[in-house]
Amino acid sequence: METHDFCFRVLGQISVEEKGQELQLGGPMRRALLAGLLLNANRDVSTARLQQLLWDTAPGSALANLRNYMSGLRRVVGPRLSSSARGYRLRVLPGELDLERFNAHIEAGRASWAMGEADRALTHYEQATALWSGTAGSDLPAGCAVRRHLEALEQSALTAAEETIAIRLAQGVWSFVIDRARAVLADHPTRERLWGQLMVALYESGDVSGALASYRSAVRELTTHLGLDPGSELTELHRRILNRERMPSATEGAVPTAPSRSSGVSPRQLPHRHRGFVGRTAELESLATALRSDGGVLVVHGPSSVGKTALAVEWAVRHDEWFPDGQLFADLGAFAPGVTGTSAVLRAFVRALGVGVDLSEQPDAEVAALYRSLLADRAILVLLDHVGSFEQVRHLLPGVGASRVLITSRQRLLGARLEVGADELALEECPLVLARRRAAGAPPSNPA
Repeated sequence: METHDFCFRVLGQISVEEKGQELQLGGPMRRALLAGLLLNANRDVSTARLQQLLWDTAPGSALANLRNYMSGLRRVVGPRLSSSARGYRLRVLPGELDLERFNAHIEAGRASWAMGEADRALTHYEQATALWSGTAGSDLPAGCAVRRHLEALEQSALTAAEETIAIRLAQGVWSFVIDRARAVLADHPTRERLWGQLMVALYESGDVSGALASYRSAVRELTTHLGLDPGSELTELHRRILNRERMPSATEGAVPTAPSRSSGVSPRQLPHRHRGFVGRTAELESLATALRSDGGVLVVHGPSSVGKTALAVEWAVRHDEWFPDGQLFADLGAFAPGVTGTSAVLRAFVRALGVGVDLSEQPDAEVAALYRSLLADRAILVLLDHVGSFEQVRHLLPGVGASRVLITSRQRLLGARLEVGADELALEECPLVLARRRAAGAPPSNPA
């Protein structure tokens, strides 16, 4: 039986320990390779995907370099690193990766708080926070995609900080909330939820002028960095403070299990189910398996009129409870030839998520960053229909978080598989539908 001899760390500098002894990984590219494998632990990762993770623009010697880095890494982790025709796989046992333990503590903390066990919840949050030893990916080369993937994990750490503060706010520990919120806001001044927590704690502790000053600071930071006005919750808090009204109960909205719903915006954009939908039991189960994990991406591909859209919508409706924060839907095939539609859909999604300002002049990359931030703490299904290429949907994919993406396309989207590890489901004519149509003397067809 294999023992838990290794400890892998990505929440800070990339490192490996074996039986309590830190191992020498070598240069930054070898650490970047290890990080890429750890983010895809226990999965086959193709050489093409690894090259994308290591280089924005791969050099001519990329394959040879990759093999060299892999050889050096194998000397560190031994048989845990294996290769096959499908690529490379790093075997990581449960509890060996700090990111896995972080997520487990956060989930346990949320469950404890939901049951009213505040002290137990705080213990889990403290243990989760203690796993961080700095900025994830800071020791990796600036030009590699895996560093950006690791940096995105900081959103999870910020959410954990907000949830810890929410519990302390509910307990009325104003000094803790004030100190912790200010410390986090110093480095992350656009976290609107934190500004609200700080305002409430200052107001409840008797510092009305400090609460009003914090609102002005929030307005300035949001306008400067995002070009946005404060949301409705922050403006409502400001109104209450101005009128010296009682604050809402500190426990309202404090439950960390659903921080994403604090905005009150839950888009429900799915089209109507197809009334003639039949069969597809195995395919529906395949979708559920592929999209069970947070951050899952699945591409349903097949020829025209085999029922890709009908299957996707049917599955989404049946699993509505998986997505308490809503569903976003866009038909990427509805645009004129040569028009990707990405910009229009991206801005429509951001509006649907509650952002009311005009973003028409903002670059797509900035709007996409805002979109990912809006989805970071939500459990939303993003259904992208009739997609022609991966480039068309690259900016429409969430970053970290519990949201999932379901894509339909007439062709395989290899970029989705290589870049984000998307699963695939090839769809053919449903036998039940085909039999019905043949019996009726009609040609095979079904909703796309």
